[in-house]
Order: sequence, then C-alpha cells, then structure tokens
Amino acid sequence: MADIAISSSLEINQDLSIYTVNQLKKYLSSRRQNVSGRKQDLIRRIQGSFRLNIPTTSTLAQFDQLDSERCEIDRFTVSSGKKVPPPLALFGWTTDYNNLPDVMEKDIYNYVVLKKNSKRQLKSKGFYNDGHVHKVEVHPIDDSSSHMYISALVLPSFPSADH
Repeated sequence: MADIAISSSLEINQDLSIYTVNQLKKYLSSRRQNVSGRKQDLIRRIQGSFRLNIPTTSTLAQFDQLDSERCEIDRFTVSSGKKVPPPLALFGWTTDYNNLPDVMEKDIYNYVVLKKNSKRQLKSKGFYNDGHVHKVEVHPIDDSSSHMYISALVLPSFPSADH
C-alpha cells in the first residue's frame, strides 16, 4: 500500500520524508534496488528509480511471461508463417534420409553464420568429425509441410557427471 502512496507522491513531486524508512526500503526492494543507507539516501534512490522508470519485480515478471509466450510462438513458426508442432509432440521419427534436401556445407555456413550470426555453432562440424553425433533421426512434420525436423544425440566433448 505504501508503494502506491510513494508512487503517487513522486508523481505530484511531494516530499517523501513523511514515509518511514521501512516503507521506503519496501518500495526500493520491490524494484530490486539497494536498501542500505540513511533515509535521505533512500529518498534519492527512490527519486532516481522513478526518473528511470524502473518497474517492480512483479511487472518485470509479467513482461518476462509475455516475452516467453511470444518466443514460444515464434519458435514454432516457419518462414512462411505456418505454425508447426513442437518436436517433442511428434511420434514416428525415422532414420530414412531419402526426403532430406541436398544441403552443402556452404548452405549451413550461410544460415548459421550469416543469417543467425552465430559462429559458435560451427563447432558442430568438429563434434560430427570427432564422432560425438549419434542417433540422427528425421521427422517430416506433415505431408503438406516443406520443412522437417532433424534430431540427434550429441555426446559432450568433456565428460560430465551426467554422462
């Protein structure tokens, strides 16, 4: 409740010294701001966070949720705008590679490095050459789709406790 009152006071440029230190700290902690220091330090920090329009953690959580939902939708939408099911929802994966398009190394480079701007992914060729890639399977998604999923088990390059 004090959070709303402090926000209202800030909007009308009212003196914040009428609030207790605990109320000021609660306002700051709801915005993940430092709560140490004297009362005047807290007031200056609150005024600064108000000018910077720093949202509360609950507002940030809502933004994160919306962004996550948007990314999930984008993640399973192909370039034509058609939505495809997530790969974990598909059954009937196969090792029949006859329907795979001809893909050259330069095509992969153009996609990964030039389009996705990710040179780190080029390590995948080294993993393949070193024998880390196993159990490659494909799924054509559906009969009308021009896309397909490719899945592989890739062993880590360094042993871990899990493998």
